[in-house]
Amino acid sequence: MKNILILIISFLSFNLLAQDHSIEISLADNNNISGKVYTAKVIDILSWKTIKYFDGEKDVNLPLNEVKAFIIDSTRSFELVIIKGNRYIAQLLVDGSISLYKVMPTEVLEEFYIYKDGENEFVKLTKTNRAALYNLYFKDCNEFSEENLFKLKGKFSEDQLINHFQKYYACLGESTTAHTKKQYNKTDLYIHAGGGLQYFKPTFIDEYNTFYQANHTSQLNYYINTELIAKVKPIISVSFLLGFESKTALLEKQKTLAFTNSIDSISGQVNINQVSLGSNLRVYFTKKAFQPYFLAGLRFGIRPTSETFYTFKNRYYNVYNEETLDNIDQFSIGFGTGLGMQYTIRNKAYLGVDAGIKYDISNFGYSAGGINEFSYCFGINLGFKIATTHAKKD
Repeated sequence: MKNILILIISFLSFNLLAQDHSIEISLADNNNISGKVYTAKVIDILSWKTIKYFDGEKDVNLPLNEVKAFIIDSTRSFELVIIKGNRYIAQLLVDGSISLYKVMPTEVLEEFYIYKDGENEFVKLTKTNRAALYNLYFKDCNEFSEENLFKLKGKFSEDQLINHFQKYYACLGESTTAHTKKQYNKTDLYIHAGGGLQYFKPTFIDEYNTFYQANHTSQLNYYINTELIAKVKPIISVSFLLGFESKTALLEKQKTLAFTNSIDSISGQVNINQVSLGSNLRVYFTKKAFQPYFLAGLRFGIRPTSETFYTFKNRYYNVYNEETLDNIDQFSIGFGTGLGMQYTIRNKAYLGVDAGIKYDISNFGYSAGGINEFSYCFGINLGFKIATTHAKKD
């Protein structure tokens, strides 16, 4: 068993630390070096403060002022450029006498620039000035004549801009290179394991017995779960959940009966062991490695070993009675919501924390009502990427 555990840990560590992407770097002193990097995501690359690569023996942090350009996986080209006094890593989208670049001043803002050989200036391209700049730079191609520019419609997007530049070069009969990969819709699949503590506070729904309506005093309880998560967009994921939780709460209460002047007291306990099946939606606030997110989900609970019992005492009659309320909480339905944050490690795995509330209700098998259950939760989680699926864009 110990050897198997070591093998599993070694396998996960190998996958976590694997360097998958080649990099070829042109230095400012005109020398060239190469190595491996941990990500090929453009959104990550455009925000690099240094170029961290593996040279075959060790990790190296290369300052940006020592770099002229680099290529990732022999397909994506990047250059170090100065725009209005600021240094950026720019992705070269179309290469030619008139080139198209993309930069990201912030993690959510994309900007596109035109650069014409000999002018030594990057001109910002926007949806509002696109027609004017095409008229300036593409005037020797009839397809981009002033008359045709009035017909220019469609979404202002990276793919569309690349398509326009390629049409321009095709019109001139010149060769050019689009430094992009084939475009795919990508879904990353993760196995997620999590667990934590929760503060459980049940309230009975029972119009006939006021004892049961009292709030219970909760104890700290625990939960564990696993999820299969599909990250269908950089900021959206959906999952299927399987979990287990143990919840216990205590009740102590007294009541004076006016017509007898006697005192009834009650002590009780709710014990719930629940298997949960459900689905969660996560909406992430950034596309970076560090991702705060909003979480919401639905679940169905099965409680095969749960029980609720109470001991009654009447001081006037000195009567003791213990009652077990069977089948009060065999099944439940509920939802949860909260906030969390996670940090993705080299696009292979993530560590995270989350906090929120869960609400369940069960009123099966109990004619007078059921139980409202609020749980306040805090947990940690760990996820590993297990696959990536691709569907070609139309």
